[in-house]
Amino acid sequence: MSWVNKEDCLIGETYQLREESSPFTLLDAKYFDHHWDGSYKSCLLVKYATGKTCTIFNKTKLWKKGDTTVIKYKMSYVNNYTDEVMRTCVLEVTKLSGTPDGRWVVWSEDKNSTYTVQPSTLTKIEPYTVEVKFANTGYKTYQYLATEGDWKSGDFVLVGGKVGSMAQVLALDTKSPKATTKLTGFLLSGEMVGESESS
Repeated sequence: MSWVNKEDCLIGETYQLREESSPFTLLDAKYFDHHWDGSYKSCLLVKYATGKTCTIFNKTKLWKKGDTTVIKYKMSYVNNYTDEVMRTCVLEVTKLSGTPDGRWVVWSEDKNSTYTVQPSTLTKIEPYTVEVKFANTGYKTYQYLATEGDWKSGDFVLVGGKVGSMAQVLALDTKSPKATTKLTGFLLSGEMVGESESS
């Protein structure tokens, strides 16, 4: 875990007040609420796993688990393609820092340039993931990284490993941050055997 400056925290990400404290989701980094001393101050609005929301005052840094993960965004911009034609282009960027007025400084590796933009103009690049259920795990489901188009909802797959396990694809494009392994295996298809009436 490592410290993250409050102005660099991202809405929707998970943080902690310190390493051993309960994690929470950041809902708003510029929230205003009544302080215990009776004044009206800026604070953090957060939500714990229990569903409880809370305001946190006087914090300039938060703990972030796995902060080395790079979150990428898509940024649209207008490019002077020719003297007569303007076209909208899309860049893949990463956040470097925040500015006092709430804008973000982002970096484009393709353009080798930094840009200062409003966060609302960026779209987070979500992983393509699928939800699957294994035959021997009851109602529990799992999230897997996947390549779009490889699987359809309802597909049965024999997942590779030392012992093959049967799984069914339940949902596509779930955009789950929980997925860490790519779904690979044999797609099962064919004709039903044994349904004809016995003679």
